[in-house]
Amino acid sequence: GRMNLKTMQKSAEALYDYAAMRYPGRELIVMGHSYGCGMAAYLASVRDCSRLILLSGYRTSADMYNRILPFYWGPLQVFIKNNIRVDRYAVKTTCPVTVIGSDADTTLPAELQKKLTGCYADAELMIFSGIAHEDYLTSTEIIEYVKHSITKPNYIP
Repeated sequence: GRMNLKTMQKSAEALYDYAAMRYPGRELIVMGHSYGCGMAAYLASVRDCSRLILLSGYRTSADMYNRILPFYWGPLQVFIKNNIRVDRYAVKTTCPVTVIGSDADTTLPAELQKKLTGCYADAELMIFSGIAHEDYLTSTEIIEYVKHSITKPNYIP
């Protein structure tokens, strides 16, 4: 088939459903980095997740597109085909949410992570220092933070 918003959502749901069937009774934690935050946020809005972790996320696809070509502001977002609306998914999310950013991320900067956190009724924000966009998932500091935040809520490194 073709990749579009609906097929990405169906794939995310199918993965969740498989994990829930394969590991019955287990807590399911959903995590996404960068573009993957959209489907992670979507999944947490339609399935029973124990936690959502967003690393270098965005509110809508316009946040990403405007970093390259600042054109999609306000009502012009209507021209974005398959706009991933994390801001709308946030309203339907009931699990604890952690948003992680870095002051060295020039792709989806720390200021955007603060705005993303504001989309959720109750989300925790952690901004790291000196970690580039592509290094979130290889950073020992972030990995340790994620591990501790899953097992010990309100962990501060």
